[in-house]
Amino acid sequence: MRRLLGVATLVALLTGPSAIAGNLLQNAEFDHDLSGWVVDPVVAGSWQALDSANERASGSGTVVNSVAGGYEGGLQQCVAVVGGQSYETSARVLIPSGQTLGSSQAGLRVLGWYASSGCSGTSLGYGVGQGITKQGEWTQIIDYVAAPAAAHSALIVFSVGTQPGFAPIHASFDHLFFGAATPDTPGALETLYVPAVASLHGGNDAFFHSDVWITNLSYQTSTTVTLVYRCYASQTCNSSPKTVILRQRGTAILRDIAGTTFASPETGGAMEVTHDAYVPIAIASRLYTPASQPTYGFSLGARSIRDASTRAAFSGIAGGGPTSSGYRSNVGAYNPNDAPANLTITLYDATGNQLGSPVSQSVPGHTPVQVNGIFAAAGVSSASLMTDASAVVTSDVPVFSFASTLDNVSNDSSFLDPVRDWAAQR
Repeated sequence: MRRLLGVATLVALLTGPSAIAGNLLQNAEFDHDLSGWVVDPVVAGSWQALDSANERASGSGTVVNSVAGGYEGGLQQCVAVVGGQSYETSARVLIPSGQTLGSSQAGLRVLGWYASSGCSGTSLGYGVGQGITKQGEWTQIIDYVAAPAAAHSALIVFSVGTQPGFAPIHASFDHLFFGAATPDTPGALETLYVPAVASLHGGNDAFFHSDVWITNLSYQTSTTVTLVYRCYASQTCNSSPKTVILRQRGTAILRDIAGTTFASPETGGAMEVTHDAYVPIAIASRLYTPASQPTYGFSLGARSIRDASTRAAFSGIAGGGPTSSGYRSNVGAYNPNDAPANLTITLYDATGNQLGSPVSQSVPGHTPVQVNGIFAAAGVSSASLMTDASAVVTSDVPVFSFASTLDNVSNDSSFLDPVRDWAAQR
């Protein structure tokens, strides 16, 4: 019998996106079923409409272990790994109250490392894992493991383990993650993303211009930050890395970052910021029109790779009316992956009916895209003003979706934050 050894440290429960970039697990949020998962035949597994973040659009995977003699089993998935790489695995786990556990646990671990690509053959070993006995509330557990040098795949299990005489035991799992770890040690690199920066002229004589502030939050350590600008596929820009050195508690202000820092005027896109993960930094970007007909614009911060998602919804999309009044809205995304992303943007009116036709975009890796005038792109008439629409962006890989609505009179713009969309009709 394999056991879950070691009780996990309890950490704060946070809400998260529908899909996490860098996550090697499929269907890690259990939006509407157990697809992608194999249930150990000795235990019972099912999907239920109980979500760790109380999202009505999602659910969780449940395991019932009725083996009175003691057994560990649950939901399994095989993933490809790189030998020698360190990995993080985490989950939110709920053991409902009222169960007599003894030392029975619910938890996670690597059930086996394999030299093959499909978790077959002789196991190279397995992970100790982490488990909990706490009942009555969702608890997040995290474990860090290193793949053996010869490993090419790993069998991950989220399981319920019973002790003899204590069964049945059931638990639910949600927001699962298995991916390459970023160690909290000096020298480990982290990349953050600013999904929208620009230095270009737009409609109604607007000049979209981005200023960026980067602050070193450490009191003791200076740090070097590397910036890479990624412009739209139809444009040519300077993508050579730029470095910024920040002293302790220091701030760098990069005015017109696309046009001046990267010497790429009349371009727009996104920016990748790589830094030592041991030294915390803060990033703010303001996109506005600085002169002629100046605007307030909007500010947005940098995003972590875990903020990328496959479904995002935006409320407050407005458009239509003459160009001398009314509004216009733009919707886009930045693809942080090496693989291309296939996006679909769909508009809905105030009654929930689809507006026009979905707009599809194929976006290469590390490339931004923006659909200007989303109403016209979707084939929606601009004859009348509409201020109560919404937009949904879906993608086959996690991306950073964004949207903005602009006032045609003042040219001022509002950045619309994405929220998680319903993954299925419920």
